[in-house]
This record gives sequence, C-alpha cells and structure tokens, in this order.
Amino acid sequence: ISVDAQAKQSHYSKAAQLASAVEMFEKAGELYLKALKVTPDDAELMEQLSSIYRLTEAWEELVELLETRSNLLETEEAIGVLLEAAHVASENMEAPSRALAICRLVLDRDAANRDALLIMTDILSTQGKQQEYLDALEGLAEISQGDEQLEILWKLKDLAVEMDDQEAAIAYVQRILDSDPGNVRALEQKIELLKNSENLYNLVSTY
Repeated sequence: ISVDAQAKQSHYSKAAQLASAVEMFEKAGELYLKALKVTPDDAELMEQLSSIYRLTEAWEELVELLETRSNLLETEEAIGVLLEAAHVASENMEAPSRALAICRLVLDRDAANRDALLIMTDILSTQGKQQEYLDALEGLAEISQGDEQLEILWKLKDLAVEMDDQEAAIAYVQRILDSDPGNVRALEQKIELLKNSENLYNLVSTY
C-alpha cells in the first residue's frame, strides 16, 4: 500500500470512528466503506464495519461482508464468521435459502459441524425438501449421542414413512433398538412397519 493510500485509509478510518462516537452510524458505515475501497482485505476494518451494520440492522450488507471476511480467515475463524452470517440470514433476513447456502460453505470446511447442521435441520423441517432434510438429520445423528440421537432417529423414521420408504424406516427403528434394546415403542413400531412391508420372515424373527 502506497503512502498516499495509507494516509487516505487512515483519514477515512478516523473519520468513521468519530462519526460512530457521536452515533452517526450510517455516516460511519459510509466512511468505513471508503476506507475498505483503499484496502479491501483489511480484516480490522471489516470487523468495525460489521459492528456498524449490526447497530443499523443492515442485515443484507452484514451477511455479504461476513462472507467476504470469511475468505480472509483461517478455517476455524472462517467457520465462526460464516455461522454468524447463516444465523443473520435465517433469523434477521428471513432468507432461508441464503442461510442454507452459507451452511453448506461451513460443511465444505467441516463436514460434521454441529451448528451448521442444526441451522439446516431447523430450516429444512419447514421447507418440504425431504431428501435434503433427511441428509441433514443423518449428519446430525452421526455426531449425536444418547437421548438426543434417539430423538433424531425417531425424526428420521417419521420422515422415511412420509417418503414411503418402509425399508429405511425399519432401519432407523432398528438403530434405535440397537442403542436401546428395551425400547417397547421402537419394537412395536418395527412390528407395525414389518407388517406393512409384508416382510414376514423378519416379522417372525422379532418375536
């Protein structure tokens, strides 16, 4: 960065800080943007501008900035920034498709990221995208344990029934029984599913 550019960036940054100090947040945002045009990869400036966007509830701009900033960070930090962007897109912007796309970026970096999978399952449960919902639940089941895992497996069973996939539904109930052999509800469900699938051999073997 040249001396002139550095001076210009410093000028805009200081002016932005002054504007923020007197609660002229929109003006501060404009000045931080001008500073970023001089030094586009300045992570500190991005963080300061992010704070302004949160204060002014400029959610679309915040999400875009967080996505840009994530590309400048190491994996762990980038994931944290992207998860914030996903939360904002889902809760503040009410833009589920955008939130899902951001969660996929997280999963590209960490395929077993619990927070991303939780956001995805929450969104997909109301989207009617059954296969995507099932895939997200499967990912969550793999990293869960105990009662939480059993609850997810029940959701997977119900979803498989909705998708008219009796074999998958039976498999999910069996996974519940593998974890909790004395689960009466699971055994009853398995018997009912086997009756519906007319799998008499496996039905008899359950008794």
